[in-house]
Amino acid sequence: MNETKNGVTTGTFVIGVAVAILVSCLVSTLVSLQCSFGPKGEQGIAGQNGLNGVQGLQGSQGIRGEQGLPGVQGEQGIQGLKGDNGPQGPEGDASLENIAGWLPSPAYDSGWTLISGIGSWHNFTHGLNTKELVVHMLGKTETGDIYQVGNYGSGSSAYWRIATPNEILVVRATSPMVLVRVLAWKIVTVTEMP
Repeated sequence: MNETKNGVTTGTFVIGVAVAILVSCLVSTLVSLQCSFGPKGEQGIAGQNGLNGVQGLQGSQGIRGEQGLPGVQGEQGIQGLKGDNGPQGPEGDASLENIAGWLPSPAYDSGWTLISGIGSWHNFTHGLNTKELVVHMLGKTETGDIYQVGNYGSGSSAYWRIATPNEILVVRATSPMVLVRVLAWKIVTVTEMP
């Protein structure tokens, strides 16, 4: 049914009416918007603040930052005053038992050891695991006299020899001594020194 009145089809007429309605709606909306923007009124009174909300949970701690560079060292302070001299110490003991000030402590010290039987060998195990030793032997008589024992072989009153890396043998020859004390120091080469 495409009737034509005055050269306009019904379809064209309907489309024209629809376009006219849309245009009039658009114009009406623009006019009402234009009219709605009147002069701005005064600002109203501020309302009361609302209640504070519940505090949220604390967040997890962040990653620790890198340590800063060390600061510059400060200047050295002034040296303090010299203190008073202390009292005079006791007189030193120069006995055999106190030879630490004269020699370094030995690596091995047998202590006073009874040796009996002239011509009998006595074994002193030191455990130093070397034959490179400086050995010093002292003798003591029944009356308490102390003397150095030389290592002169069979003509001596007593003598010693290094038997193994861990043993020193001592023999009593004709000496009146009844006790000996064997001291040994390791010989350190330059490459072993700290």
